[in-house]
Amino acid sequence: WKRCLHTTEAVMGDALTIPFVQKYVSGDAVVLAQTTANSIQAMMREEISKLSWMDAPTRAIASKKIVQLKIEIAKIPDVPKTLEFRPNRTSFFSDLVHARTAVARRNLNRIGKPTDDIARMSQAAANAYFDPRKNRLVVLGGILGPPILSSDSLSATDATLGMILGHELTHALDGRFDASGHLAHWWQGDTLQQYRTRTLCVQRNLDRALMGPGDMHLHGAHSGDERMADGGGLRVAYRALVKDAPEDAEIKTRDQAFFTEFAQLWCAKFRPEALRHFVTTDAHPPPKARVNLAVSEMPEFAAAFSCTP
Repeated sequence: WKRCLHTTEAVMGDALTIPFVQKYVSGDAVVLAQTTANSIQAMMREEISKLSWMDAPTRAIASKKIVQLKIEIAKIPDVPKTLEFRPNRTSFFSDLVHARTAVARRNLNRIGKPTDDIARMSQAAANAYFDPRKNRLVVLGGILGPPILSSDSLSATDATLGMILGHELTHALDGRFDASGHLAHWWQGDTLQQYRTRTLCVQRNLDRALMGPGDMHLHGAHSGDERMADGGGLRVAYRALVKDAPEDAEIKTRDQAFFTEFAQLWCAKFRPEALRHFVTTDAHPPPKARVNLAVSEMPEFAAAFSCTP
């Protein structure tokens, strides 16, 4: 069944997006996601304005990128009708050849024409991503349901969807693409050096982290970018919660709920061999490290759970 699922998604993914979004993505979820994205976007601009180590020219471009950012939520693609499909129940091979021929014909037909605005992932994926060449944040339909979007609670929404969106917006500030999506090194000299100093601090924390049996070390240079995006995303999501929460909310209870929801978002279980493969090949730290390292940087977490220094 996995082979059938993966093959069908590979050759008919865009077409399958339409019924998936129509059936599983509610209008209320889209509205909630848009509200959350707007809140995170505004808070990211506010955070940029407060960075003491970022000089004025770099800050101006960073702020411009966030202001001009396009947000797409569960967008249904414009799917050309290139695949007239009548399944041959007796031959998987002939069905596959027919489908791949249609995909190849569609790709060849794109040559010399403007680039299609195509999502990199299926709308069924529980994911979001930042597209630097278009300066856009894409929120896929699969993320707009349990376990990521499973509550009307503000703390739960900010801790899950808000953190993920903040993570992607942190990637938008890596200095590689400008606000128009052109490859350009727009970080100024002193700011770049300050950024690299902080990067080394994050990498050292990763290098010291141990995972799984056999004292397996993480690799800071390998997964530092994603680790920094986790930290940035969590901080921006938390500050959005503080700004939007009711004034009479009990702070400690609210913060405990926020950090608990964040941790539960990354619940995972690995076989030792799978964890070793993940640490070696994936740009992201393992889920346990993503949680523990991110919250260990936040005084608000220590206060919420009365941690010792």
